[in-house]
Amino acid sequence: MGFALNWQFSMMPLHKVIAEITWTSSTSFILVAIPLFILLGEILLRAGIAERMYGAMRIWLTWLPGGLMHSNIVASAAFAATSGSSIATAATIGTVAEPQIRKQGCNERLFWAPLLLVVL
Repeated sequence: MGFALNWQFSMMPLHKVIAEITWTSSTSFILVAIPLFILLGEILLRAGIAERMYGAMRIWLTWLPGGLMHSNIVASAAFAATSGSSIATAATIGTVAEPQIRKQGCNERLFWAPLLLVVL
């Protein structure tokens, strides 16, 4: 329908406009930055830095009731400030926090809602 009405209401052919929009979107700098942020998260995860940071937050916040949940929130905020990417933060902290949550025997549903709130 759009192609049929295009000839009547527009001076430029729609197929050329679609090609221009596609090319402009695909050459955006954001498309390069997101995989690099995820790579940063993977490097920090594989090097053990993310796990040590999460462990330090857990030790510092044990005095609070629900200390593991609070350490999850603080570690998410710290990693988000470091990396700048919510996608990398969710992937990295989620990967680090999940074994700790299961090891401590805590309710997993308590952890994911605050993580999503910090990341978003």
